[in-house]
Amino acid sequence: MNNNGLKSMNTIQFRDSLQKYTSRNMTEFFENWVLTPGFPHLEIQSKNIVPYGSNFKVDMVIEQRTKFTWEQYKSIPIEIAFYNNLNEIEYREYEMKPYGNAVSFTLPFIPELIVVDPNEKVSDAITDQMIKVKGSSTVDLKDALMQLTVNKSSDTSLIRVEHHWIEAKRTVNTPSLPYVSKERYWTVDGIFSQDLDIDARIAYDGRTPSSGNSGYLDNKLIISSEDNLVLLYRANENSEWKEFPNYSKLTGSKTDGFGYIDIKGLIKGQYAFGFNDPTLGSNKTSSDITELLLYPNPTKNKEVTLKFPSLDSSGSLVVLDITGKIIYKRNLRYTQNKETIKTESFAQGTYVVEVRSGNQHWKNKLVVK
Repeated sequence: MNNNGLKSMNTIQFRDSLQKYTSRNMTEFFENWVLTPGFPHLEIQSKNIVPYGSNFKVDMVIEQRTKFTWEQYKSIPIEIAFYNNLNEIEYREYEMKPYGNAVSFTLPFIPELIVVDPNEKVSDAITDQMIKVKGSSTVDLKDALMQLTVNKSSDTSLIRVEHHWIEAKRTVNTPSLPYVSKERYWTVDGIFSQDLDIDARIAYDGRTPSSGNSGYLDNKLIISSEDNLVLLYRANENSEWKEFPNYSKLTGSKTDGFGYIDIKGLIKGQYAFGFNDPTLGSNKTSSDITELLLYPNPTKNKEVTLKFPSLDSSGSLVVLDITGKIIYKRNLRYTQNKETIKTESFAQGTYVVEVRSGNQHWKNKLVVK
């Protein structure tokens, strides 16, 4: 501070100054959180709980996706909270790496609820709220963009609602219609009393006003009459999206893109907007790419950029030499349509680059000079 007081410096100079005076390598932090746009999105993909002596072993896979960037965050220190129905909480720490992370923890009880980043220490693509309710009440969860009406809860219920500012994942078996929102979805979880009876209201907003802070949440989804809008539900990411059976719409005008959906009998699971308009699925990528493109190709550069159609599910990228030996491999994310390969370690020659995702498969030749 004494050396740089009242002086201006750019981001790189600030980073180097911190490194110099703290003796800590700040390069990765600045690459992830300062120099690169966007947010990480962390979500539990699967979990398995088994007895482990007098304790319990919890095996989980936590997936990292990203919003506004294709770059995965290289290191994210996170906190994970485990709750049981006796109001006991256990915290564990973990350092997230790119893509899927398989983690195991030993706990003294069976967790009824597992929460990643419960104290919101990470600036991620999720806004959430967690509340305790008993009896009857109405609660507006502004951060989670959901209003709850608790009709009955004879015992205390712990309710957590997460609003995900990222695409609702599909599988290769997801029907093309209703078209699932690419902008957002909700997760409802918690420790519920046996007689919990709860309703919810969520707003949809496809307006594109010339000024103000409203609109734009669903403007890429609601492109025609709101009669086409539906509420989709699935129990977890291993389930398929289906229309939720008990909801109603408060549309007002059916062409202004704004209204509410009232959910009768809210249950644990994930909720998303769907839209029955076939024109939404007719353009799966913004650039209409239908093949695997490589550039520059041939290349003398240290890296090559790949572009391909948006993936319908998670996939893989491999590079093979002329003998068929895999010399490079990495995982690809659902909806990804771009990647960069570092080629500085590649010998001169011809290679085959392949991208696979479910039934999708593309390949192209790469020449390194």
